Amino acid sequence: MVLRDKILLFVLVVGGVLGLSWHWVEGRSELKVMGVGGQEILFASQLSDNETAVMAMEKDGKGLIQVTEASNRMGMNYFKIVDGLLAIGVPLHYIPEFMMRQFHGVYQDGPVWSPDGSQFAFAAGRQYRFYWSVKKKIELDVYVAEGDGSDVRRLTEGIGDVRGQMIWSPDGSALLVEGEADLYLIDVMTGRNEILLAGMAVNDEPTWSPDGKRIVVAMSRGYSAELYLVEVESGEIEQLSWVEERVLGYRTPTWSPDGSQLAVRFCDWERCQVQVLGVDEAGVPMVGDEEQVWLFEFSLFLTPLTWSPDGHQIVLRGQKEGVEGLYVIDVVNDGVQLVVEDRRIDGGLSWRPDGKEILFTSYGDGDGEIFVVGPDGSGLQQLTFNEVKDWGPVWR
Repeated sequence: MVLRDKILLFVLVVGGVLGLSWHWVEGRSELKVMGVGGQEILFASQLSDNETAVMAMEKDGKGLIQVTEASNRMGMNYFKIVDGLLAIGVPLHYIPEFMMRQFHGVYQDGPVWSPDGSQFAFAAGRQYRFYWSVKKKIELDVYVAEGDGSDVRRLTEGIGDVRGQMIWSPDGSALLVEGEADLYLIDVMTGRNEILLAGMAVNDEPTWSPDGKRIVVAMSRGYSAELYLVEVESGEIEQLSWVEERVLGYRTPTWSPDGSQLAVRFCDWERCQVQVLGVDEAGVPMVGDEEQVWLFEFSLFLTPLTWSPDGHQIVLRGQKEGVEGLYVIDVVNDGVQLVVEDRRIDGGLSWRPDGKEILFTSYGDGDGEIFVVGPDGSGLQQLTFNEVKDWGPVWR
């Protein structure tokens, strides 16, 4: 046996032992969830280059607390060993997989309250990079916890990287979760999951009908995105729209709180619009029915649409007549108002349950800070003043 083969055999044997140990150590649950208390706002915050966490605060920005905490173990760096093995001619595919990944801290994202405010869901996982890449990757799973930090449950182990925000069912019994290539329906109590949509690109966030019976989602197999209706109980899928080839199409559908309308963004070669669609007697949105659509013209959209709790208004970040910022659409009176002129607003928008204020994130100071403003533009207030990135605020 030549020296190279001896080294390779040694690496495989020792690597196997270390690999088992590595998987055991990295697989342990090291996530700690503290109680939220009386705080009303949840958001994500980047504590350092290698760690993020879920945070909570009161409606005026006071009472800031850290809700989640995870071990920030970096893991052993095997890359120099890999360099040596490659230098003596060991093929890359013989080197154990665990040596090819280097962890770079923990990542937590997307906190969202359950409809009754008693639980919250969030995503948590690890940042890492492969030997052959300088770019970090993130693998996330979905967790649910009670508001006091008890009964923490991991719901999505093994479905691949979680993308986008978790969407609660109206009764709080299930979550819609977008995986790497599929859309999952997950039972919150049991963790049982089923694939609602497989192998299609889901654009933005799906939306539940208020009665929980239907889901509308924008999906694309190519460039253009179409609207689809999914019957939750049967799994039956119905295509609602047909757009021209190479047209951007539909994005970010969202039901009104009473289920009587569906708001959606639409762009073709000539314009971008917010369309507010009526529904038929069966509760199906009437896409393409000119008598059942209200149009609001924009030149650019940059966030999803978010209905006010009373269903009278819609907030979004967009661009209209060259002015970019936070806009509120008055659906009842057919008007559009610029609330905050700011090109750096990003991420999700959240209404206070009584409809009197809107939470948003702005990157005007270089990192993300959280602000609140009235739907008429009054009472603009900065709530966070951290030297780190804050994002994704949601009201309880």
